[in-house]
Amino acid sequence: MVTIKDLKLEDGTFLLPREIYEKDQNVGKRRGNGESEDDYKMRMEIEKSIVLQAQNDEKYKDAAHKPFIDDVRINSRQFRALIVPATQEEYENFMREEDREQKEKAYWERCPISDGKGKIKQCQPRIPNPDYGKVPGATKTIANRCETCPVYLAWKNKSKLTSLEKMLFNDDGEEIECAELGKDMISRGDLADKVRDILLETVVDKHSRYAEIVKLILDANMNINKACEKLGMNPSGVYKAFGSKSMQEDVIEALAKEPLVEIEKLLYQ
Repeated sequence: MVTIKDLKLEDGTFLLPREIYEKDQNVGKRRGNGESEDDYKMRMEIEKSIVLQAQNDEKYKDAAHKPFIDDVRINSRQFRALIVPATQEEYENFMREEDREQKEKAYWERCPISDGKGKIKQCQPRIPNPDYGKVPGATKTIANRCETCPVYLAWKNKSKLTSLEKMLFNDDGEEIECAELGKDMISRGDLADKVRDILLETVVDKHSRYAEIVKLILDANMNINKACEKLGMNPSGVYKAFGSKSMQEDVIEALAKEPLVEIEKLLYQ
C-alpha cells in the first residue's frame, strides 16, 4: 500500500498515482474478498500490459524509478493506480485537486439541514466551540460529529426498541398506569420510524416527483448525489427542491401534527 509519504522519495523524486480502475474505488472487494480466480487473472494481465506500456514510454524509459502498479491511499480515499515519476509541479497539482475533490465529496455527503432562514445547507463538519474564550486552551471550533446528532442517533438506534417490561414497569418493579405512559417513553426507534413515515407520506402526497429519491435516502441510506445518479436525476435540481420554502413548510406542518413528540424540533433545530 502506497501512502502520501511514499510519493516523495529521499532522492528528490516525486511519484504520481494515475488511477486505473475508475469505477473500482473499494480495493478491499478485489483479491481475497469476492473476486473470482478468472477475474483476478484477467486483472493481472491487464495490469501487466499497463506497466509494460508505461515502462517503454519514452518519458519514463531512462527514469531512475520505473512505473509500477499498487494500491494507493490518500487521506480517506483508496484506489488502484499506475505510479509514475513526476515533477514537483505535477505532484503538487495532483495533490491540490485530490484534496479539493475529497473535501467536496465529504461536504455533499453530510446531511442537508435548515439554515434557519427557510433554506437548506449542508451540516458543517466543525461548529463554534461554546467553551472558546471561557476555558483556557479551548479551540475556536470543535468537530461536529454525526455520533452526537439526535437525528443520526434516532436512525442508528431504530432497531433498539424499548422492551415491554420497561414500558410497563418502573425501576422499583411497580406497574405503570397507562395514563403515565407519556412521550418520554417513546423509543428512538419508534421516533425514527415515525419521522420516516411522515416525510415519505408528505413527499408522495405533495411532491410526488421526488418520492423515489426520498425512498432511497431514507431506506437505502443513500446520499442525495448517489440517489440522483441511480435515478438519472439532476442533483442541483433536487437540492433546490429540498430547500424550497413549499417543501419545508409542508414537511414541518406534517411533523407538527404528530401529537406524541415535537419531531420538527429534532429535525430543524
